[in-house]
Amino acid sequence: MSKSQDVLFSCLDNAFETFGGVPEEIVTDNMKTVMDSPRTKGSEGKINIRFKQFADDYGFKVQPCVAATPKTKGKVESPMRVLDELRAYNGKLSYMGFVELLQKINDRENGKVHPGTGRIPVMYLKTEKDSLHQLPPDTIRNPYQLIDHKATVDRSSLFRYKGNQYSVPPEYIGQKVTLQVYDDYIHVYCNTKLIALHAVSDKKINYTDKDYISLARQTHSFSEENLEERARENLRALGEAYE
Repeated sequence: MSKSQDVLFSCLDNAFETFGGVPEEIVTDNMKTVMDSPRTKGSEGKINIRFKQFADDYGFKVQPCVAATPKTKGKVESPMRVLDELRAYNGKLSYMGFVELLQKINDRENGKVHPGTGRIPVMYLKTEKDSLHQLPPDTIRNPYQLIDHKATVDRSSLFRYKGNQYSVPPEYIGQKVTLQVYDDYIHVYCNTKLIALHAVSDKKINYTDKDYISLARQTHSFSEENLEERARENLRALGEAYE
């Protein structure tokens, strides 16, 4: 995933659902997905219009930190050991295996006394839930949520999304992939590995040159001598046929 605004909205929506409501106020950094211009000691800054709309839809106030004043933010060093723990499993887990491990770590950490507050997070959350606003209705939430789509790569090294087909490298033929669609692009994952990126298209078939050439080489469709040239000619003809 990326640090884009669409991903940020989806992650915040997930967090609110996990907490069981929306807080009165959210303290943020001056990142570009939230602020068009930073808040400083001499300026209130300018909140991004899309983020302001998101905040209004969910009913919370945006409170940006003053730039270059680290004391206004919570400590972030302590949770870094969790990342070190996850890094030990790098490349060894499927996407769902990673999600399950992260849930176990969350449950463990939320059940321990926090060194900064002296409280057990999961117990303290119970006392704070009455102060949370209700989640907005699904009609408001749905446009902000990123949904995983599942697809299977066929023998032509293509998968389907909304009636159109898109390519991946041919070594993934027969495998199931996960699609995440945001920022007008289809992000294609096999487990946690990003294997392809396609702009959402109205074309029926969408091969990249690299994927089609690799497929032609694997299936021995053309002689190696003029393989790339013939493959590109075929791609052009294929595009014209579907236009």
